[in-house]
Amino acid sequence: DVVTTYGEKKEKVYISLKEGSKDKSKDKEGKDPAERGSRSKAPIKVDPDVVTTYVRVVQDGGWKGGGSLLLKKLAQHESAWPFMKPLPGADTSSGRRQMDLPTVTARLNDGTYIRGGRKDFARDVRAVFSGALADKDASASHLNLMAQELSATFEREWAALMYLLEKREGGGGPG
Repeated sequence: DVVTTYGEKKEKVYISLKEGSKDKSKDKEGKDPAERGSRSKAPIKVDPDVVTTYVRVVQDGGWKGGGSLLLKKLAQHESAWPFMKPLPGADTSSGRRQMDLPTVTARLNDGTYIRGGRKDFARDVRAVFSGALADKDASASHLNLMAQELSATFEREWAALMYLLEKREGGGGPG
C-alpha cells in the first residue's frame, strides 16, 4: 500500500508488485494499473517508493514538475555524464535531432512541450539514449551499458509518474 496525500484527503493506492497479487483492479483499458508499458514489449512494474517521490512535485507543478524532478535524477546519475551534451558522431541522417539531458531540461523550462506535452517530452528523453542503444556493434560497450541503465531508470520513473498523474486526473486527487 502507498498512501498519497492530497490536502486533507488521504487515499490508498494499491500497487501489485508481485506475481499473484490479490489486488486485481484494472484501469479504464482493462489493464493492471501497476503495469505501464514503455517502448519495449515488457510492462514496467510501478514501484510505490518511486511513486511517493513524485507526489508533492505533481501536486505543486503537475506533470512538468514531475518531469523536472525526473530529469534532475537522471542528470545526477553516475552514468549521466556522456549524455550531458550531444554524442559525437551521432547519426542525424535519419532526420532525428541530437538530444541531450540539458536540452530536454531547457525545452521543458521554456514551454516547448505545451502542444505535444508528455509524449514529446518522453520521446526527447528516449532520443537522448537512442544513439548509444542503436549501435549494435557496440552493444557491450561502456557507453551502451550506461545508456541501457539510464534508459531503464527513465522508464521506471516515467511509469511511476504517469501512474500518479493518471490517478490524479482520474479523480484520485485535485485536477
